[in-house]
Amino acid sequence: MFDLEPQYCQPSHGIVNVLLAVFVVVGLFASYVPQQVKILRNKTSEGFSPWFLLLGSLACLSSLLNVLVLQWPVLQCCRFSTPGRCFLNLLGILQVSVQWVLLVAVLVLFIVYFPAHRKMIYFSDATVPHAVPSYEWRLSKAIALVVASHLLVFVGVSVYLLLMVGGPQHTATKWWAGALGVLGMIMSILQYIPPIRRTWKRKSVGALSIPMMLTQTPATFLLAYSLFLQPGTNWSSWVGLLVSGVLQSVLLILSIAWYQRARRLRMYAPILITDDEDEEEHLNHSHPYQRNEREPLIRASSPESARGSSNSRRNNYWKPSPARELS
Repeated sequence: MFDLEPQYCQPSHGIVNVLLAVFVVVGLFASYVPQQVKILRNKTSEGFSPWFLLLGSLACLSSLLNVLVLQWPVLQCCRFSTPGRCFLNLLGILQVSVQWVLLVAVLVLFIVYFPAHRKMIYFSDATVPHAVPSYEWRLSKAIALVVASHLLVFVGVSVYLLLMVGGPQHTATKWWAGALGVLGMIMSILQYIPPIRRTWKRKSVGALSIPMMLTQTPATFLLAYSLFLQPGTNWSSWVGLLVSGVLQSVLLILSIAWYQRARRLRMYAPILITDDEDEEEHLNHSHPYQRNEREPLIRASSPESARGSSNSRRNNYWKPSPARELS
């Protein structure tokens, strides 16, 4: 163990920190709870991306352990302070913990309510019909295993360093906390770059929820600022959240821009195409407004040709496919 330094045990909270913490926690619940309710109500997790949930879980846990390690002296001060002061000084740990718990809850519901019709692939031949687990189901179980292993290993290393080596004033523990912060930043980049690339290429909102991003993006920036104000934390505690907030802002701006573009072109519809090439073909060839904005709405033609053209356009336009959502 180690001796507590006096500055760690001084009350460092204020009304601004408390209000920020309350707003961040409310924003986190407003972002994640609707997704959980949606899965429970529909009894299916269809549309959720397992890769997004994996990277988000790893990023959140890394940030949580970083704050916990760096604020370990503040946590030790709770032995000498009142419960109220201890609670206020640990607002940083509380906020990041809430974010991680809510995201892991989405991952658990994703596994529990994985669509039954997508778990197995059935084969029938001349001998005996048989079934094998689908790639998506095997991938989802592997991702859950990775998240659980990451939790056990990284929590074990953090506890060992804090109890056997010492707090963040020791070099090994300080480097471990910094590595956790950098890992969280890398996971955040890998989490948001694919949706940004996909949204830019498709030039459509797809399954993204603009209201959810309007709530989540400011909450991420405020959480980063709140951690900046917490005692004991450093740049590694908030840099991952800052990068995540910037990438969320880019995704939000793109989504709003494509939504407004779709409204101007009168194209806004529940387009659930998930294949990039198919959607590009749809946008470039299938819709009449995409080919020429000044093309007449009604053409003079025979009933037979009009009916055939309508059926052909309908077949090209509608390609229902499971949508993919962000957690």
